Amino acid sequence: MGLDLFDFDFTESNAEMFSDEKVLEKFKQLQQAFKEKQNAYNMRLEEMPKDLIMYLDEFQKRGWTEKEFGSGINIPDEYLDYHTADELIKEYEEAMNRVLNRPDTNWYNHVLPVMNGKSSPIRWQNKKVRQEVSRAKHEINKKAAQTLGLKHFLEVPESRGKRMKCLDSKWEKKYVIPKIAELVMEITDFDEMEDLFRNHAFFCGRQDWTFGQSTVPIAPYPEFKRLMPTVFETACLCEAEDEKTIKLILDYMGCATGNLERMNPNIKYIYPDGWSMNKYEATLTDEDIERIIDDQERLKRLHSR
Repeated sequence: MGLDLFDFDFTESNAEMFSDEKVLEKFKQLQQAFKEKQNAYNMRLEEMPKDLIMYLDEFQKRGWTEKEFGSGINIPDEYLDYHTADELIKEYEEAMNRVLNRPDTNWYNHVLPVMNGKSSPIRWQNKKVRQEVSRAKHEINKKAAQTLGLKHFLEVPESRGKRMKCLDSKWEKKYVIPKIAELVMEITDFDEMEDLFRNHAFFCGRQDWTFGQSTVPIAPYPEFKRLMPTVFETACLCEAEDEKTIKLILDYMGCATGNLERMNPNIKYIYPDGWSMNKYEATLTDEDIERIIDDQERLKRLHSR
């Protein structure tokens, strides 16, 4: 760790150094050091201010710290100096404003890291503070996304991230994307757009239509997808006015598939114009039905092991 005698202060008497007032003052410094590390569970000795080292035994004797595995210590939850909601919100807003004011800013490389890494302590004072900060961060993110908006998405390709292509089959391009575009173009309010994608899943045909070529026959189950736009993509959709632009934004969205109603009992299913569950069932041949039955038997065998 590289400590030597010059790291210690011998100008005070032992009684002064370890008075209740002095020990408390030094412990507050340690609390601040932990706070700057997002109140993690462990701080190595080499990470802490050197003038606190000689107080560690005293802190532990008073129950304010505990030794961690290896050369580290922890402050128990009840003795932490927790972040307040106002502190975290202010820190997050300032960090967001800094990246938005960069002349070269782009959402994916600069804004997203702030969203993923700022104002997220490892230990929170309570659930109420966490929820308050989460709500405030969402509003700040929403404002940032609307500030950059569709113009940024179109003019700065790096802002979009990676193409996900969740709706890339011919059937989805022909039937699903036009239906989504029709719904999106009716909405300009951010919260309404969020609701559309949070609480609705789209019928995307049969799995053997959407999975493309496969060496293994695919059981033709109905395929439903819930698209999951980011806050930036949601803001961009609110501004989009044509199917071509909407399709471009959809290309970068992630999605969820499977038993969607189990994840969210409020999920409603949307079918492309002219389609329904009855029409899907009418496409099934005897061979298709046999393939589904065979696949269900296969799944039963797997789950019974």
